[in-house]
Amino acid sequence: MATTLSAGDIAITSLNSDDPDSFTFVPLVDIEIGTEIFFTDHGVFDDGSFRDSEGVLKYTASADVAAGTVITFSGVGGEFSSAGGVFALATAGDQITAFQGTVDAPSYLFTVASNSTQFQATATNSNTSALPPGLTVGLTAVAVGVGSGAGSEVDNSAYNESLLTGTRDELLAAIADPANWVGSNSRIQTLPTTAMTVTDAIQPLVINEVLGSTTGADVEYIELFGEAGASLEGLSLIIVESDAGASNGAIDKRVDFEAGDAIGENGFFLVGNSGMLEASVYAVTPDKEISVNFIENSSYTLALVETASLTDTVVTGGEVVIDAVGVSDDDEDEGDTFFFDAPVLGPDGTFLPAGVRRVEDGVDTDTAADWVFGDFSLGADNTPTPAAADDGGDGGDGGDGGEPTETTLISAIQGSGDATTMSGAAVIVEAIVVGDFQYDDADELRNLGGFFVQEEAADHDADASTSEGIFIYDGTSGLGDVALGDKVRITGTVSEYQGQTQITASAIEIVTAGAVADVKDMAVEVSLSDITDVVVDGAGKYAADLEAYEGMLATFTDELTVNEMFQLDRFNEIRLSADGRPEQFTQLYDPDPVAYDAYEREVGSSQIIFDDGLNVQNAAIFEEADLDGDGVFTTADGFTMGDTITDLTGIVNWTWAGNSGSGNSWRVRSVDDSNEFVDTNTREEEVPDVGGTVTVAGLNVLNFFTTLNVSGNPGSGPSALEPRGAHNQAEFDRQVEKMVTALLEMDADVYGLVELENEFDFDQNRDGLVAIDFLVDALNAAVGSATYAAVEVGEGFVDVSDAISVGLIYNTSAVQVVPGSVETLTDSDLVDLPSSYTSPLFDGSSTNRAPLVATFIDNATGEDFSVSVVHMKSKGGSGTGDDADLGDGAGNFNAMRTEGVQALTEWLEQVADEDHIVLGDFNAYLQEDPIDVMRDAGYTDLPEEYNPGDVSYVFDGKTGTLDYGFGSAEILDNVTGAATWTINSDEPDAIDYNTDFGRDTGIFDGSVPFRTSDHDPVLIGLEFDAPLNLVEGTDGNDNLVGTDGDDLILSGAGRIDRATGGLGADTFEFGAELSNGVRETDLIMDFDTAEDTIRLGTDQYQLQAFGTVAVLYAGDDRIMIYGENLSEETITIETFVPEDIFTV
Repeated sequence: MATTLSAGDIAITSLNSDDPDSFTFVPLVDIEIGTEIFFTDHGVFDDGSFRDSEGVLKYTASADVAAGTVITFSGVGGEFSSAGGVFALATAGDQITAFQGTVDAPSYLFTVASNSTQFQATATNSNTSALPPGLTVGLTAVAVGVGSGAGSEVDNSAYNESLLTGTRDELLAAIADPANWVGSNSRIQTLPTTAMTVTDAIQPLVINEVLGSTTGADVEYIELFGEAGASLEGLSLIIVESDAGASNGAIDKRVDFEAGDAIGENGFFLVGNSGMLEASVYAVTPDKEISVNFIENSSYTLALVETASLTDTVVTGGEVVIDAVGVSDDDEDEGDTFFFDAPVLGPDGTFLPAGVRRVEDGVDTDTAADWVFGDFSLGADNTPTPAAADDGGDGGDGGDGGEPTETTLISAIQGSGDATTMSGAAVIVEAIVVGDFQYDDADELRNLGGFFVQEEAADHDADASTSEGIFIYDGTSGLGDVALGDKVRITGTVSEYQGQTQITASAIEIVTAGAVADVKDMAVEVSLSDITDVVVDGAGKYAADLEAYEGMLATFTDELTVNEMFQLDRFNEIRLSADGRPEQFTQLYDPDPVAYDAYEREVGSSQIIFDDGLNVQNAAIFEEADLDGDGVFTTADGFTMGDTITDLTGIVNWTWAGNSGSGNSWRVRSVDDSNEFVDTNTREEEVPDVGGTVTVAGLNVLNFFTTLNVSGNPGSGPSALEPRGAHNQAEFDRQVEKMVTALLEMDADVYGLVELENEFDFDQNRDGLVAIDFLVDALNAAVGSATYAAVEVGEGFVDVSDAISVGLIYNTSAVQVVPGSVETLTDSDLVDLPSSYTSPLFDGSSTNRAPLVATFIDNATGEDFSVSVVHMKSKGGSGTGDDADLGDGAGNFNAMRTEGVQALTEWLEQVADEDHIVLGDFNAYLQEDPIDVMRDAGYTDLPEEYNPGDVSYVFDGKTGTLDYGFGSAEILDNVTGAATWTINSDEPDAIDYNTDFGRDTGIFDGSVPFRTSDHDPVLIGLEFDAPLNLVEGTDGNDNLVGTDGDDLILSGAGRIDRATGGLGADTFEFGAELSNGVRETDLIMDFDTAEDTIRLGTDQYQLQAFGTVAVLYAGDDRIMIYGENLSEETITIETFVPEDIFTV
């Protein structure tokens, strides 16, 4: 018989719009032979009907199909036939919708759209579609485009198979998450082929039904629904006053669950008043007693919470809520306030509902649609159900329908493959507890809902590819509290959950408590350096293949280095490498797809994630990060990338950190508090000394926006785009404090800023503030004087389209801006450059940001120099054509960046002083094309020149240089040093200004510069010579006398010239007259060996020195030198060709 399907019973997992059209789908329930499913590229109107203008395919199952089977369409034929029109996926964006029924009366099952990141209000053409009724984005619908506007389509997309084992809803949530899809507009995607394993869902514990206001004397009860055997100990039901008034938020009633309170084998548990219930038409006895009139007859919130989180008789906000529902007596009363984000039902007409019950037992989407009103008249729709008596069940699959009787070795369950071959089998294992991560025990830092057991050495098999450990899931069953070292006997059922083999326990017996005194003696030794095989993890990255150690306690013998901390604050996870800190491939090598893939495999094989013992978000940072041992993680701990740990010991398991944002991968989790990190990479506390009298600094200011990123605020930039910076005033205040700290510590004279709000000269968006001016004011307030100023660009925006741009700030006491020297490079300038360029290059979306240049005068010497700031297109997004990601390590938009840099160099030739510095984020690593263009144009990478190996950024656990300070050939003689100040890239973002994901705000310290941004600043020292006073001789005999300053004394062609330099650093120059055929004798009367220099127009000379007098023979002439401490070593002589005119 054909199977009738519901929404979510199948999922579409890929589509290729580039010819030949193809797609895959996976049934998540078993379907029978003859089942018909239709697929169409019709759009859906806002009334739920099809825009019947394209084609329909019919799939007919030719045999029974098991849940999880991948079914592929690559053309009509076989099980696929045409059911009308022409099914052809458009490369300008399209959709595939699966349904049963007919085109006129469809029953929608699943839909995927490729034209955008969202469904449209209605279908307006063949490329658009509304969300089909009955489908839910994130569960049964997914939009996999790259933006919301035109050109946001992705032609070819596929689910990345990050989750292949889970319940129907877990798999749907993963497939319908656009973050789990990969795509390209230029390359057809490889269709998924790996079958999925659909497991039975573990029923979450929910409030299932409540009745509180009925005809006659109130019959009151609260029904819970959950996994059979789940313990309720440690939980409480509370009634919270929700009517308007002073009592709103008061906990009016409460009942606490005790040991022995547990969900029955039928999945129910009933709380009620036995006198009323037993005497009612329902004639049932509750499992837990409450008083008469326990439930309010006015608006209330009913919540199931953790007892330990109740600290007051009113709601505090600290309650840990399992489930909640609100019941309202008046939806017009705006003063009623309900709690815990509970769905609210009511009123029933104008009255408080008698109660509410779930439409389907246990089905919870946290919306009011889950519920209907209870029956005031005590009808049959009210179903108060107590826990059924536990009759011990009817046995498992151990033989003849009974429980298993013999133990099974863990190695046999694990097998040598990626997944067990015994899924669904009932087994008994007997092993040692090597990791205790049970709920509801004393260890609050390790709560994964179970524990890990490992075979004793005598029970290991001889196959190195089979693991000897496994995870035992016992949830909140209360089957038994185990401890490290216990020998236990587990009865349960084998399954795969998110790719991890586990046993769901039905019985736990402690055979010998404390059988192993120190479980670390059982740890298997693993060296990541010896691992060569890799797997692709949930994030699509290569990871070391540790399947042979799944579930085991392992000691990693390598010195492991922290190389990624991006998820530390949210998921308490960091990445560790056995090969130090890897660099980006293109930091070391030219882009190359084959070599890049091999490099990524090698890097991935030496890494593992260190995770805490929780699968929750926003927990306190794990205790191992508390390097100073004061009991709390703060900025002062100095826990950074580059720190190390040796002999890390923990459980190896394959899972996520509790959210798809973390992705499934191999992790190691501590089983106790013995692991300790070492502060190997000590912070760079002092600003690098780059010398010179003028300091130029380039830095990324981490989206410094005065326009807060909150609803209702005006947009940023000429296109009024969404602000990208602080989300609230507290974040902004923290950002300003840390930014000012860093800038003042750098003490630069010119700052080139990147990721600054694009607003200049006056308040463009009328929010009352201009970002660069606000930052200048903050700097001046900190130093107590009007020292700093922003370079005025003469227009409202630097970039003509983006929300961010570059900017310049300078120290007015050190430098001044040359009037008329400020320029920006936009597409309108390209026609004036020597080469031809693609447009848009700097204007519009997905282009480079407009560069800015200004010329400054050094106040001390009067010398001119230019500073330009650039921010090239990022590697993210989805480039097409020449800008597509070629898989060679350069990422997307390499052509855009390269062409932008070429235009930059030609433009600077026209508008900048020959002495100039180029600062900014090139979004290209050291060996990529844009950096080659800069080198070919004669620029020197100054930090690399003075401090080879300096890097400025960490991405995906690899270091590299994105932020540069280039010097023109003409300025090199004025450069005294250059360096990257490593204050940001090594630091965890957990210490920056953000407060998202519930971050502990006490971690932040704005008085230190660390993690001001995610990029490190670049500093360059410059020193310019003061102008020399010119004293010039004639063709006659001259007496040349210098000043008290620095002089250039030029000898003429007279037979005897007498030169006296006076004070200062003087230069005595003898040029063409040395070779004019006339013998001359010149005199230097006061040569100062500490400061003075002799310049000769020939390299043929002889020097004889005698302490207070020296004779220099050069060309035809003799030069007598008088002074102190004269010797061949103390007299500085430079040579030049006579045409080399000394610049004054």
